[in-house]
Amino acid sequence: MNINLILQATQTLVYQLFIIYGTLLAFHSVTAVSLSAGDMKNLNTHEMRTLLFTYIILLFAVNASLGQATIVVKNDPMPEEILLQAKHYADIFGFKDDVLIVISFSHSVSKINSGYTLYQNVQHLGGGHQVHIIISKREDRNFQFYTLAHEMVHAQQFVEGKLVKCGDSFFSWKGDKCLNTRYIAYHHRPWEKEAHKLGTKLYQEYRKTKQMLASH
Repeated sequence: MNINLILQATQTLVYQLFIIYGTLLAFHSVTAVSLSAGDMKNLNTHEMRTLLFTYIILLFAVNASLGQATIVVKNDPMPEEILLQAKHYADIFGFKDDVLIVISFSHSVSKINSGYTLYQNVQHLGGGHQVHIIISKREDRNFQFYTLAHEMVHAQQFVEGKLVKCGDSFFSWKGDKCLNTRYIAYHHRPWEKEAHKLGTKLYQEYRKTKQMLASH
């Protein structure tokens, strides 16, 4: 993992965001829909779900054309930075267009956790890898950013098959037998050790890259 790879991932993300913006503009002109801030407030639940579904479909189409993962951010007042950061990590990990990542922010996350990751493989149903990252709203913004990096490592572990959930509280690591995590301290779990080490490195390198780009 070097600076050239990180810069390449960042440039790819900027290009992708331009494509998404252009696609949304095209969709706007075709449907002749004008959604001002006031209009958004007047949309009912069904219309909001339809709009969100349409947006996700557009994201799938754009990312499929680029061969990249689709990432959606929910329940966050300023999702742009989260999306940028998540896309950056997804490019570094080499996630393809069969990966869907939904990042949600919630107050319901346990106080002893800052976030967690859920995973489902639906390739046998004609789908792909579905990842849901939930991050606590109670944490400050910088720690939310770090948590995202940590949980994105778990996403990679699941997608690559290194980490497999065998059942409630049971996980297998790199093909070994299923272990009951109730009897393994959090910091002794090998997948958590990797997520802490790699997640910290990813977040630090992301911040350095962002500062370097901002200074130019």
